[in-house]
Amino acid sequence: MKSLLRIIPVLLATLSFATPTVRLELPKQLQKNVIPNFVARDRNADAPFNLGSLRRSVKPETERVVIAYFATWCKPCREGITSLSKNSQQLEENNIQVILVNVGESDVASVHKWVREYGNSDWLLIMDTRQQLVKPFGLLKPGEQTIVLPLTLILDNKLKPIGLLGTEGDDWPALLWQEENFNP
Repeated sequence: MKSLLRIIPVLLATLSFATPTVRLELPKQLQKNVIPNFVARDRNADAPFNLGSLRRSVKPETERVVIAYFATWCKPCREGITSLSKNSQQLEENNIQVILVNVGESDVASVHKWVREYGNSDWLLIMDTRQQLVKPFGLLKPGEQTIVLPLTLILDNKLKPIGLLGTEGDDWPALLWQEENFNP
């Protein structure tokens, strides 16, 4: 019995308590099987980025489009984007296209530096200084002026919203390519 009492704390310490990614309900604005029109800017900072630009950016082989909302000051965003970057090969193999949307920041150079450090600079980067990919999408909590981060919107290859994720857990980002998680 004594030896069992010594083993139990060791077993408890070695058990991993998996934290699942938080799945959120799609806001009513995204439940219409289409995303609303918007105008933001891409990493170029001079070029407008809108629904037509988004449609043209989707590669023919894409099965899902992942829109990862982030801010450089958000530590969980940094961890999530770093995790996405580490899984770039699996994302590509599973035809997942990633679009990074920086929310509310206007220092393009700092955001580019942050993406080079933590993310993948090949991914499309949108500077959403006025939350044009947030407000019309219904991604603000009622009464709030800013988005709660991290937040990830999953679209199918026709840009139909099929999932919304909040805090990333231990199953992030593998669940992005697991077919059963997001059925259009």
